[in-house]
Amino acid sequence: MYRAKQNFQKIDQLKQLLKRKKENEDMLIKEVEAIEIIFDNVKASLSANFEKATLSYN
Repeated sequence: MYRAKQNFQKIDQLKQLLKRKKENEDMLIKEVEAIEIIFDNVKASLSANFEKATLSYN
């Protein structure tokens, strides 16, 4: 009986760990998406600044 209780506790712990793992993966995906947006914005800004500098130089 004691062994069965231990096994159920371990199963519950594993379920919690899997839940946290999934939450962490979801958070990482959101962070990567945010970084991609920032990167695209910086790239667009640099491109616009380069165009302005090129036009004002000519």
